[in-house]
Amino acid sequence: AAELGLARPFLSRWSEIDEDARRAVEVFHTIRTIQDELGEEALSTYVISMAHGVPDVLRVLLLAREAGLVDLSRDPPRSRIDVVPLFETGADLERSSEVCAALFAHPGYARQLAARGKRQEIMLGYSDSGKDVGVLTAAWRIQCAEERLVATARAAGVNSPPPAITAPSRVMNSWTICLVRATSEAPGASRKMRLIFGLPSLPSCSAM
Repeated sequence: AAELGLARPFLSRWSEIDEDARRAVEVFHTIRTIQDELGEEALSTYVISMAHGVPDVLRVLLLAREAGLVDLSRDPPRSRIDVVPLFETGADLERSSEVCAALFAHPGYARQLAARGKRQEIMLGYSDSGKDVGVLTAAWRIQCAEERLVATARAAGVNSPPPAITAPSRVMNSWTICLVRATSEAPGASRKMRLIFGLPSLPSCSAM
């Protein structure tokens, strides 16, 4: 929390870092270049594949700070990027609401949320979770994760961003839980998601 509240960079022009670290930092400089040339709407979402916990999200903010995309030391805080955890395994789906509750309560991330209008996008993976625990089990865990995440977000006063997908699994009042950022050019992906997860007969997890 203390580190996120500082404006100092980790790296200088003389820093020696390995190739993987250099490429990771360059991603955020590329995002900054695209935003400067085309506007923030051109690229403002960073999805964390295989997100497991709060540190995965906070690390992204620290890297984004290197490119000047985030400055949570300001008052009010400033951020030009949304950080989106993508929970993909069966185990990660089950604990996704616990992770997000801890994330929303983190003092540093609370400033990130304030900078982005108290809006948070969360993604739930249907493909890898299906491979991990089986299609039906994954479908059930995703539905339970949806319900818990909505409750967690409401309790923290966090809102859903405007839907940016073609086929959300469901809309629960003002919250949209995004399973996949499918496009109109990927009808197969959307159709598969509807067949697997568009099961109206599934009861609410809270009723079980």
